Amino acid sequence: MRLFCLFILSCFLSHAQNPEYSVSQIPKELLENADAVYRQDVMEIEIRSIKEMVTKVTNVWTVLNSQGDNLINPSIYHDNSIKVNKAEVKIYNALGKEIKKYKKKDFKDRSSVSSGTLYSDSRVMYLDYVPTSYPYTFEISYETTSKNTVFLPNFYFLSAYRLSTQNSEVSIIYNPEEIQINTVEMQLDNLSVIRELTPGFIHYKTKDLKAIKSEAFAPYFFEIAPLVKFSPQKFIYEGIAGEVKSWNELGQWFFNNILKDRDEVSDKTLTEVNQLVKGIDDPLERARIVYEYVQNNTRYISVQVGIGGVQPITAKEVDRVKYGDCKGLSNYTKALLKEVGVTAYYTHIESGNYQYNFNENFPSLSEGNHVILAIPNGDDYIYTDCTSQVHPFGFIGNFSDNRYAHIIKPDGGKLVKTTAYLNEDNHESFSIKGAIDDEGHLTASLEISSRGLDYDRKQYLPIYSNTEIDTYYKKRWANVRNLQVNNIQFDNDKREVVFKEQVEVSAKNYASKSGDRLIVELNPFSKYTSVPPRYEERTQPIIIKRGFYETATFDLKLPEGFEIETIPNGLNTSSPFGDYVLSIQENEDHSLTITRRFLVKAGTHSKESYTDFREFLSNTALRDNLKIVLIKN
Repeated sequence: MRLFCLFILSCFLSHAQNPEYSVSQIPKELLENADAVYRQDVMEIEIRSIKEMVTKVTNVWTVLNSQGDNLINPSIYHDNSIKVNKAEVKIYNALGKEIKKYKKKDFKDRSSVSSGTLYSDSRVMYLDYVPTSYPYTFEISYETTSKNTVFLPNFYFLSAYRLSTQNSEVSIIYNPEEIQINTVEMQLDNLSVIRELTPGFIHYKTKDLKAIKSEAFAPYFFEIAPLVKFSPQKFIYEGIAGEVKSWNELGQWFFNNILKDRDEVSDKTLTEVNQLVKGIDDPLERARIVYEYVQNNTRYISVQVGIGGVQPITAKEVDRVKYGDCKGLSNYTKALLKEVGVTAYYTHIESGNYQYNFNENFPSLSEGNHVILAIPNGDDYIYTDCTSQVHPFGFIGNFSDNRYAHIIKPDGGKLVKTTAYLNEDNHESFSIKGAIDDEGHLTASLEISSRGLDYDRKQYLPIYSNTEIDTYYKKRWANVRNLQVNNIQFDNDKREVVFKEQVEVSAKNYASKSGDRLIVELNPFSKYTSVPPRYEERTQPIIIKRGFYETATFDLKLPEGFEIETIPNGLNTSSPFGDYVLSIQENEDHSLTITRRFLVKAGTHSKESYTDFREFLSNTALRDNLKIVLIKN
């Protein structure tokens, strides 16, 4: 009887406990710089035919602390074309003992898009789990079936900063007589990867990848993460067959199957826009007028139904309801431009500040999350974002700048680099007139002009409330004690793409008193403060994506009855990272003129030069904090 009980207990423990998931089984090196560890990342894709694809996934994370909760993704995305066949979650404690178990019925299901989306068939299944202690292990396994075979997921062997990987593998099974798979490896050179690449079977496997810590001015994670991309050369997409081996062929397929016969607009609207451009011969001026017409008469609402959320709603429907998403508004604007004799091309791009580039050797419909228009202008293009109700014509800002986009033409597609905003393009200039009285109070009038990405950041200011604007300036100039913003005027010149601010401020006790002395900061309004941290060992190169340029002239009237006791020297320095010039001039009318120029250049530099780079920025911050000492006569 005793032996029987021990047998039953042993069976129970083996069922409830998985020693493999004990935290003690994690190699020590995988805990360094990690908030979570990917214990198992396994994906198996079986393309059963050109019309059916089954995906099986097992993800197991050990979460080491509360920061690690943000690194796991226990979600299952689906829509009308993707069916979730099964799903299960198990939770283990630090010893690998199972403490919770959830079935498919326990998952919640909601729309996977934001509240700004009017309607969409994209959904996500997820599980609300609140950990009671750390570390814990989260295991999710699921299976889906899709009738679309065009979208094969990218597979990251490391998927985020501060997340290490213990075991990772992906496999694809397919019929080589029916389908060929295009495979692109990225950042795998320094990894020990087991590959099996044979007709009908693709398999990658690796293990024990250390976590990467985030560093200032480092590459974006996707630029250093090891991954492999897959794309079928033949596919079915919402019942439409395709065969694509190049970006040109993808563009041709998209134009003929997705965009065809979707550019009809009502006669009333066509008459209206033709009247607006009457007598205008310049095609770019015609395009500007049409672009502003769309801005003034439509609004952006995400619409992600139809052919997989990729096909735009018809131009006629946008014209009727007066709203659309990036696809619909771009297609609508393209149709109006066609009517007034201006050619424009529907253009896919990966939007976002991070500047994701399409791979020339990897044509795929899964690349890109946004649509803009490209208007031919000589040998180049003017790019317009038709979803923005504030951007000037031809200005795309940091949402779509300096990256490859897929321009879709009737005869095919091609990759073209969008407009870059670099260095002096991003120019903020200050002209300041100020005065200090004998109590140390400051009054100042500022004229600020912003171009490029500085314009991009400020163009929204006029739509803010007065309270929000006041808060914006007080936060921006938080170093100025007792700052009061007394008057503000904005001028948004959309033709020249310049944003101008006229600001009048005052600050009681701006200068610090010390007996008969006043200590006055010389650069209160264009101070650089973002000095990056030190690192014991820098691991990544320095990446300055865009660069910027600041200039300032500050005429400062000094109080009567005081003379300058101490005045610092200026500085003129140049480095591979940029330039900094500060000059301080005493004038005969008892005033100072402080002139400042600061340029940070876009570029890539070795990790070994990080100390020099940080010193350049640190010296800038020190010089921007210089003071003069005034003493009473």
